[in-house]
Order: sequence, then C-alpha cells, then structure tokens
Amino acid sequence: MFGAVKKSRKGLFEFLDWVKQQTPTEEAFVWDTCQRIEFYGWLKNPDDVAGREWTISQIRHRLFGTEPEGLEVNTLFAAEAWHHLMRTAVGLNSALPGDTDVSAQLQTACRIAERTATAGPRANGLVEEAVEMAQRVRAETTWGRFSTGYCFAALSRLHEVGAARFDNSCHVVIGGSTTSRSVVATLSDHFQVPHRQMTLVYRCNHGQMKLLRNAIGNGKRLRVNSYAERGVVKAIADADFVFFGIDHPEPVLDASELKGLRDYSERPLQIVDFNSFGSLSNLDPIEGLSIWSAADLDRAVAAHAEIMQARDSFLRAVGEVEDWIERHIPPIRESSSPTSGELDVTSSKPAH
Repeated sequence: MFGAVKKSRKGLFEFLDWVKQQTPTEEAFVWDTCQRIEFYGWLKNPDDVAGREWTISQIRHRLFGTEPEGLEVNTLFAAEAWHHLMRTAVGLNSALPGDTDVSAQLQTACRIAERTATAGPRANGLVEEAVEMAQRVRAETTWGRFSTGYCFAALSRLHEVGAARFDNSCHVVIGGSTTSRSVVATLSDHFQVPHRQMTLVYRCNHGQMKLLRNAIGNGKRLRVNSYAERGVVKAIADADFVFFGIDHPEPVLDASELKGLRDYSERPLQIVDFNSFGSLSNLDPIEGLSIWSAADLDRAVAAHAEIMQARDSFLRAVGEVEDWIERHIPPIRESSSPTSGELDVTSSKPAH
C-alpha cells in the first residue's frame, strides 16, 4: 500500500521541480522516508481560498496519485502543521517512538529541495528550529531515555536474535544516504566497530559528503557509477555484513552474481537491506547467505519498540513531550516558523 506512493530519489527531484514550476508556492520540501511522505510548503497567496484548495488537490494528486485504500493522508495549516512537524521530529509519529534518525532525514529533505531551488530561507529556518527544539525536548524531559535510531534498533535486534557479531567483522555499507550514514555511526558508536573494518560504497551523496566523511573516518570510501559494478561485487566478496542504505525502485544487484564468490557455508554473509523497494533480484537460496529485507527490519524494530513501550515510565515520558511542545510552540509569526501560508500533506504507514 505505502509502496504504491513511495518516491524514488529521481521521482522526488521531478516532483520538486514540478512544484517550483507549476504551483503558486514560495518554498517547499518533501520529508520522504520509509515511514512517511510529508510535504511542507508556503503559498504565495494563502488568503486565496479557491487557489489554495486547487494547489492542495494538485499536490496530493501528483504526490500520491490515486490514493490507495488504507493510506492516511492529512492536510494541516499553520500552527497545526508546526505542531505536527514537531511531533514527527521528536519521534512521536514514528513506528519506533523516539526515533532520532528523523531529524537527520528532515535536514536531508531540505538539502534535496535546495538542489532544485525549491527550498530557501524559510524552509532552512524552519528545519533548523525544529531540529534544535527536538534536541531540547530530549535534553529537558525524560524522553531522551527513549530516544534511539531506527538503524540502532534494527541492528540491536539482529545482534540479539541473529547472534550477529559486528565488532570483529568486515562491513560494507552501500549508498550515500542518511540511512547509510546512520548505519556507519551505529556500527562505530554502539558496536565498537573500528572504521578500518568498514567500506562505504556510494554513487551520489545527496549533498552530505562532509557528514559521510566524518562518519566513516579512516574507513575506505569507494565511489562508483553503478552498484552493479565489479568493484562493488568484489567489496561484497570480502565482507561479513553488507548493508544497503539506498532508496531505489528497481533492484541494483543480481543476487546470482554472489554465487561462487566464496564458500558462504564456511564464512557466512549477511545482507541487511533497508531499501523498501528491495535492492536484490533473483533471490534463490544460497547456503550460508542470509538476507534481512526491509520488511524483516520493520518487524525487528517493531519488536524493539514493543519492549520499550512496555516500560512504566514510557507513557509518562510521552506526556512530558506533549506538554513541552504545547508550552514551547511559538505563536504564528513572520519568521522561520510556519506561517499561515504553510500546508502539510502527510502520508504514513499504518501503525505496526
């Protein structure tokens, strides 16, 4: 259902270019993740009710097409949109409550929109303020105890259930995305994997090369034109774990190419695919090779979240966050915060 409206990176650029050229918006960006698609924009003439309704209908149709049954789509304005953005930024709207990856995804969303000249000072100001406030929420309430990243939750479950040993293994992370950066940081910060045991393979970096360099440290970086190149297959052949952090609608690697690279029964290979579209084709079983799909990871994270939410202090922390947001959301004003010209169209997966 959600996959029917999910946008590839190319599709996202095409949509933003269409918004800039064809709609009466001053600025806009799309917060596009495996959990949601959210559009934020400022209308040039928000008092034109008929024009506003036309713009919203056009954006919804272009972004979601014929909205499939079961897809939750909301349209919010001004203070309501600002409140929703803050709830999402602190992880209250995530399948993994307290998800810290959403802030990095929000910053990436703005950088992508900047590349099409769709985002500007307003969007940048909004994103900077939201990220700063999300950090304050976690520091000033007990919500910080429940704040964790999606990648950390997924890899922790893989470590617990699959008995994965990350610290003495060789890792290849494929993709120049926020997810790839989060995987590298998680391996280093939480599982004590030395950078020298990691290789980052990327085709493009979505404007975050500096952040990727900082994350990988003295690990190996390999830039390629295609993830199907022999150099990528060779890197996989040397790895114990391969992580796909890409977001591509078509498979980028034929799994049959992995046959014969080595004896996987002697030295197993685990592939962890965060791509909701699926990164591999021809998934015939290969002894010693195991694959964690995006759906598998969703289930793993849901199990992690269920354990966390069972704690007595969880509901109290949620209440603290809600109260904090109510106290600190500024009134509608002409600044970096949302104005009466902001609209937010949101698509989310059903709760797990």
